[in-house]
Amino acid sequence: ANAPMIGKLQAAGKDVEARVVRMVMEDLAPAINKEAGALLSAEEKVAAAKVLREAKGSEVGKMVDDLQAAGVKGDVRKFADEERARVVEKLKDRVNPDVDAAVKKMDDWYSGLKERTDGSPKQLWQTKHDLGESINWKNADRSDIYNELKKDLYFGLDREIQRLGAESGEKMGAEFAARWVNTNAEYRAADWLNKATGKGIERSTSNRNFGLSEQLGTVAGAVLGGGGLGGMAI
Repeated sequence: ANAPMIGKLQAAGKDVEARVVRMVMEDLAPAINKEAGALLSAEEKVAAAKVLREAKGSEVGKMVDDLQAAGVKGDVRKFADEERARVVEKLKDRVNPDVDAAVKKMDDWYSGLKERTDGSPKQLWQTKHDLGESINWKNADRSDIYNELKKDLYFGLDREIQRLGAESGEKMGAEFAARWVNTNAEYRAADWLNKATGKGIERSTSNRNFGLSEQLGTVAGAVLGGGGLGGMAI
């Protein structure tokens, strides 16, 4: 992982950091049928992290099915209006033809949300997946405004699904709501670890990079209350 990835993890909070530490110490090696704590090559870390991420994602998917069965739904019109307003606020000081063109293209997504989903968890999940498939995730160029706005909507859909789960106590019970929070935190940790190990393979000579053992020391220090890289922005 590189320094920005460490910053993203610390921005996710102490709980997710602690889960990453636990996954590295206890879950990573067993994911590829090795003993916990076994030394892994960079390639093995990538493979193990991918297995963990898929397993944790599958657990979230099962809970989305439970939400669907319970009839939990979001207000798609309200959600679309809020996302539009968010974009207007974000781009209010960046008025130019490129911005206008990107916003018009995004409006097809906002307007089409009501046709794509009725607000049910599974349809929101599928819409998020479809949108994700159209995003160039490797493109870090923020001047590609349309791509960046699609990312914003993708994470907005994710927040809406998270909200439905967190507010499901009335229909699903407090136990489900607690499991939802825990399962999604586990997925966030596994997703970060998957990306971080991938960064280890893609080491760049232009940035300072951390080995996994050094990275773990930094994260563990933060979890235990050390300064670490806590001041880094996400």
